[in-house]
Amino acid sequence: MKLNRLAPLLAALMLSACATPEVSPTIVSLPSTGNARGIDMAMDSSDVVSEIQGRPWLHFVARYYRDPASRYPTLSPDEARRLSALGVKIVTVWEWHSSTPSYFTYANGYNDALSAHRQAKIVGQPPGSAIYFAVDFNARGNAMLAVDQYFRGVATGLAAAGRGRPEYRVGVYGSGSVCAAVRGAGLAQYAWLSGSTAWEGTSGYSDWNIRQAAQGARFANLSFDHDANEARADYGGFQLGNYPKMGPPLEPVMAVATAAPAAAATVVSSAVNAVVPQPTTPAPPPPAPMVATAAPPPPAVPAVAPMAAAAPSPPPSAPVVAAAPPPAALSPPPVAAAAPPRPAPLPVAALAPPRPASPAAAEVAALAAAEPKFAAAASPRTVAEPEPPPSSRRAEAKESEEESPHERRSARAAKGAASASAKSKLHPVAVSSRAVAAASRHVARETREPTRKAVATRQSEERATHHATAKAAAATHTSEHATHHHKERQVTAR
Repeated sequence: MKLNRLAPLLAALMLSACATPEVSPTIVSLPSTGNARGIDMAMDSSDVVSEIQGRPWLHFVARYYRDPASRYPTLSPDEARRLSALGVKIVTVWEWHSSTPSYFTYANGYNDALSAHRQAKIVGQPPGSAIYFAVDFNARGNAMLAVDQYFRGVATGLAAAGRGRPEYRVGVYGSGSVCAAVRGAGLAQYAWLSGSTAWEGTSGYSDWNIRQAAQGARFANLSFDHDANEARADYGGFQLGNYPKMGPPLEPVMAVATAAPAAAATVVSSAVNAVVPQPTTPAPPPPAPMVATAAPPPPAVPAVAPMAAAAPSPPPSAPVVAAAPPPAALSPPPVAAAAPPRPAPLPVAALAPPRPASPAAAEVAALAAAEPKFAAAASPRTVAEPEPPPSSRRAEAKESEEESPHERRSARAAKGAASASAKSKLHPVAVSSRAVAAASRHVARETREPTRKAVATRQSEERATHHATAKAAAATHTSEHATHHHKERQVTAR
């Protein structure tokens, strides 16, 4: 029974589909003209395409270019293509630290302009459209001078990015005072008035291209987070080209019937009336955005005049790119010779040459290597060394008088090590590793001591030589001076 009732409806749908004309591809649009309604949103609009689609009263969507460090998504090429396919215009605005007054400097304006230009090229924004730059705080006084310098940096940055000629026009978002000052100084061609009516000059400013609804008002029939806006005349919007417009949603059957011939429309209307219950009252139209009424114009802002006289700071120096050398005559490319095989890597121990050890340290190392390993219960044995003959002792005493104290200490240490080695050969003695380490440190210290004292002795000798040379030079100078005076006296006496 239900299928019999829906059969006329299906036939009407097939007939209307055959009669629908072919959709032509979208062409890059001219600047937007006329009154328009739109929204600005911080998130990606791709997630709410189903709500934006099929709303002919929604003319534009404002999306953001941002620094890569921002936690909000920037406008992407895919999002721009989806909005263009819906027949919606796009308005772009750069926002980064826009609510921080200290951020507004000439250098930051220059860098933001370069970043915005680069992102616009990635998206495919057509030249001649606008990029707005946001001033999201109530600027006044000295802050107005900072805003002026920021937009001078923006103008210089866009010109540098376009090789001397900016490809995009500049818009300013902010209070009425900011829009009047920046646009009056010739630093922006478009003005987007903020919805914060308490900001200076906002309630009475009327020379806007886009006006945000007061106090963040929204369109009631859009469920996602957004701000309502109103635009007039040319506001710098754009669409990407070569994207066919998407048709209306399939849910309302009457929208399809309007594109069919008159006979099919009659059949579809009767079928729908028989199947779908009709509402008793017509649906209300979409609500208009909440826009504040125009107030009498305020007095002129005194801070605009001195801003125009402010001298622009010099633009940051662009990197110098060396010209590429002309290509050489065509010739076969040189064939790289086969690289010889890499030698096998040396072991780590062979990379650094061993440090030369002192004779005493060598003796101690030989003693540690040659000593037998006794059990912990073994007790050391002491052996009396035979006393040398008297002649030998007198010779050693004479040699020790001729040697320096450092040489005598080193000789004694070496002699002790040799004696210990001889004892170990005659009678095994248990020597602990701690004793060997202490002996090594002592020998090393005795070896370094002569070097330090020799350096100190040499420095003392050099200082004494220097003082003696200086005294001799002074004596010579005094003698020459006395001789000169003696000659002068002789000449005077004559």
